[in-house]
Amino acid sequence: TGDLATAAAALRLVTQEAPHHAQAFYKLGKLLADRGEHGAAAPLLQHALTLQPTHLEARFVRGLVESRMGQPHAALASFRAVLAAVPGHAGALYNAGRLLLSQGQREEGQQVLREFQRVSQQDEQLQHYQQYLYLHPTHLETRLALGRLLLDMGDSEAAILELESVRRLAPRQPTLHTLLAQAYLRQGRTDDAARATRFAETLNQEASATAPATDTR
Repeated sequence: TGDLATAAAALRLVTQEAPHHAQAFYKLGKLLADRGEHGAAAPLLQHALTLQPTHLEARFVRGLVESRMGQPHAALASFRAVLAAVPGHAGALYNAGRLLLSQGQREEGQQVLREFQRVSQQDEQLQHYQQYLYLHPTHLETRLALGRLLLDMGDSEAAILELESVRRLAPRQPTLHTLLAQAYLRQGRTDDAARATRFAETLNQEASATAPATDTR
């Protein structure tokens, strides 16, 4: 509890000193939501979305808060918005499915929950990658595959952490920067996404320029 209070105090300081820092408002809102302080979390998450409308994690957590505050229609709209951008977002699928069932929309709710079950099977693949990397921590292709899977599962924060580890191994890997751009976009970090995209394009152009010519004779 003390650690959470310290973290909350530090994040409040960041929001005061950098009022346009969407990620700080999101993290503080999520921390308060995790503590059950939904009334305090809601305006922080909304402010994060005002600053960065494309911040999908903030939109998802806002949906959770709306659901817990007895606002099912608003929550469902938030989850639908997340799924429009990331159809495989497990958390949004699960919560949207349960809300639909609770609102009497049985057919759609069951369909959404079936999709959630399909996506949940990705957990097995996730565990496989993690076990393999425990034995082979520098295997580049598996780390990239894990980063891509985490993105598909809607966990952009974990994807960024994984892809950052790839960058330490192979900083000039084009696919890495393409995936990082996608992850940054999920968090509304449009400037970082643009830089990563440009760097990936530069690396691809360099690779094409240095590729050996094909003998067509």
